[in-house]
Amino acid sequence: MKNFLISFLGALAGIWFSLFLAVIGIFIVIAAAMASSGGNTTVNVSNNSVLCVDLSGTIYDRAPKIDIREAIRGGGLEKNAQVLADITGAISAAASDDRIEGIVMNCSGVSAGIAQLTAIIEALKDFKKNAPEKWIYAYADAYAQGDYYVASVADSVFINPVGMVEISGLSLSSLYYKRLLDKLGVDMQVVKVGTYKSAVEPYLLDKMSEPAREQAQLFLKNIWNDISTTIADARGVTVADVNKWADDFVFTKDASTYKDLKIVDGLLYRHEFDRKIADLTGCDKIKDIKTITTAQYAKIADSGKVGSGKGANIAVLYATGEITDNSGNGIVASELVPEILELAEDNDIDGLIMYV
Repeated sequence: MKNFLISFLGALAGIWFSLFLAVIGIFIVIAAAMASSGGNTTVNVSNNSVLCVDLSGTIYDRAPKIDIREAIRGGGLEKNAQVLADITGAISAAASDDRIEGIVMNCSGVSAGIAQLTAIIEALKDFKKNAPEKWIYAYADAYAQGDYYVASVADSVFINPVGMVEISGLSLSSLYYKRLLDKLGVDMQVVKVGTYKSAVEPYLLDKMSEPAREQAQLFLKNIWNDISTTIADARGVTVADVNKWADDFVFTKDASTYKDLKIVDGLLYRHEFDRKIADLTGCDKIKDIKTITTAQYAKIADSGKVGSGKGANIAVLYATGEITDNSGNGIVASELVPEILELAEDNDIDGLIMYV
């Protein structure tokens, strides 16, 4: 009996020790992965390089926190996730970098808000202003509206000969639950103040109220006016032309018509476009094109610094996501408040911008 207990306890200790080592191993692997993805990996910029702006995947206002549990399960951020500041900072830094010949925008379905896309456009405009000798080319097999909004400011816009450009304007829709709630016998009690407080309407009505429709039409009209004006100015057409593209469902038309409409500058297959970039950078072969991504370039270009450094030091603090008290990936009060107070007491900081 004694030998059995000793053997049993020894086996149990061995199991627990093995589990302990396994857990330590997992954390080491995760830590190594996080270090490799966010560390100071050596990036070299060769002469005659091209900065690649990848308009695909999700663009975040700030780098999201990595959930260890999600990382263990193989989840986390999607492969093409990017940070807005890396993109805009890299574009701005490239304007004064003699090693960067120009910018290529690869457009394949970006997931970003209009404000984020506009920020990229402003960075591209500054690039053209500060480095007029450099070029910006855009290419896509098919342009989604967000992609084209950014790509339109390029010096030249190219598309696959069998591709399409989606320009359809803006719309808004909402689900209304009043009839469903009535069938379920649910009585919603809402206290609402103000004519244009429409957030609770889906629970009280079965269609959009006129005040809600009025405000939706107003802000969509203003946003679309900015988008269509930007596209029109960049493409050398009128706002009426851009609206006609949308009204005529231009995405259903043959790509061969796009050049005449001034939607694009040329129709090229991808290898033909790459050949053009090779010629621009003095490369005999396409495989010799030297490219660097915005994420790679942002690591070495001090892209977070704006200005000469001789003026005031302004801190930018990001407040993104859902507001909570103690936990979450959004605006966590227990973390953000001490950070604000710390910045307030820092004599080297002259001002603070809250990026909400």
